[in-house]
Amino acid sequence: MAQTKYEYAGDYVDTQGIILMGTGGLDKVDNKDISSMVIELNIYESIYNQALTGTVVITDAIDLISTLPLTGNERLAFKFHTPRGQIDASSETGHPFHIFKLTDRQQISEGIQSYVLHFCSREMLRNMRTRVSSAKNGTLDQIASLIFQEPEGLDSKKRLTVEPTRNSDKYTFPNMHPLDAITMLSKKALSTNGQGAGYYFYETTQGYYFRSYENMVAISGKLARPPKEIYDYKVRNTKVSESSSDTIAVRRNLLEDIRAVESYQFINNYDTAFHQLTGTYGSNTIAYDFYTKSFNETKFDYHAHYGDQLHTDSFKEGTSQEDNQRFPIAPAPVDYDQK
Repeated sequence: MAQTKYEYAGDYVDTQGIILMGTGGLDKVDNKDISSMVIELNIYESIYNQALTGTVVITDAIDLISTLPLTGNERLAFKFHTPRGQIDASSETGHPFHIFKLTDRQQISEGIQSYVLHFCSREMLRNMRTRVSSAKNGTLDQIASLIFQEPEGLDSKKRLTVEPTRNSDKYTFPNMHPLDAITMLSKKALSTNGQGAGYYFYETTQGYYFRSYENMVAISGKLARPPKEIYDYKVRNTKVSESSSDTIAVRRNLLEDIRAVESYQFINNYDTAFHQLTGTYGSNTIAYDFYTKSFNETKFDYHAHYGDQLHTDSFKEGTSQEDNQRFPIAPAPVDYDQK
């Protein structure tokens, strides 16, 4: 929640106020500063999500739903600082979010109710209303940038950070949503600096990204990229003492709480039968070209090609050949017998 100073890891310092903008825009009288009504504000971002989403929990004692009224066409503008930087969603210098849903409405007491407003990036709603039905050619990063910016596509004014691709082609998009079209390109993209296949297309509070996994862990495919954060699974501090005069200690406690993992789960451990079936350990791929009537045979061995890709646990400057061969999967034969 908003504070004049940080007390918890989730606190933010509000520099403008949280403005609920009516359908008329910022210059209309139907805009309302709801900072005093906000109990909780959350923003969710992930490398697996095409757009930012969030929620704001409101305690309403003035019947804002009826007086504004709230219809799902409003925008949410704010600008605040966190211990890790600034988030700008103001109408002057940033990009306001769009309200699209109201849930969990309940009566707390007489004349007071609470509810949750769900908001998202403009690109998410624009994507729902727009489709791409055209043929485009060029490198895949050029096509992605074109769909992202063109008025017939996503028509986004946000910053797009693009990693150049080495493969180019001509694509015909059959009535696809813009974000789905760019995501399709990301799965086929090949980096000019790495050996891996596939890109990630996602949005953060700093803008959009179209980049490979190798670009996330290395610079130009060679130099290790320093980690942004290192998280630990531990109990958070209950509260930072307001009477503490040691500002360095207060900031240290805040940063430790930010890096504290609340929960985790093991999505997958290993399944050797599945990996053998899908060619994870080794494969022989035959690609046939219908136009030239030719074929190309590619053999893959997990351990032989392990050093061709970057790995977060072993990619360090000056590592030896032995360190680069710390395979997470043992090179022993899986069907070994004494005969």
